[in-house]
Amino acid sequence: MKRWLLGLSALLCLVLMVACSKSAPSLQGEWKAQDALKKDYKIIFKKDKVTIGKQDYDYTLNGPKAKDGFTYYSLKLKDQGNETSYTVFFPTKSKETALFLQPNNDKESLKGQMLFALNKKEKPDYYDYVKKYLK
Repeated sequence: MKRWLLGLSALLCLVLMVACSKSAPSLQGEWKAQDALKKDYKIIFKKDKVTIGKQDYDYTLNGPKAKDGFTYYSLKLKDQGNETSYTVFFPTKSKETALFLQPNNDKESLKGQMLFALNKKEKPDYYDYVKKYLK
C-alpha cells in the first residue's frame, strides 16, 4: 500500500512539473523594444500597469490566446479616459521574442500595424522582425 501511494505521489509530482513547464508566455517583466523609427525603449509590464519609455498606462489583459500554435495577448491600454486595443504576439515558441501590434479592428487581433519589436534579452531590430515575422 505504501509503495502504491509513493508511486502515485511521484506520478502526480511529475504531471505537475510538466504542466507548469508548458505554461503560456508571460508578459510581466522588462522588455527591450524598438519602433519603426529605430528608437529604443524599455517596456515594463506589471500586473495592471505598463510603462512604455517614461509613460505609465493602466491596462487590462485578455489571454493568453492561441492561433495556429502561437500565443498572443489582447490588451486595452487606458490613457486619459480613452481605451485603445493592442496585441502582443509571440511569433516563435520562445517566450523571449514578441511583436506589439495595433490591430485594424477588434475582430482581427493579429492584423494591423506593428508598433514595437520586443525582446526579453537583447535589443531587437524592428525591420528584422518585420522581415522575419510579418508576412
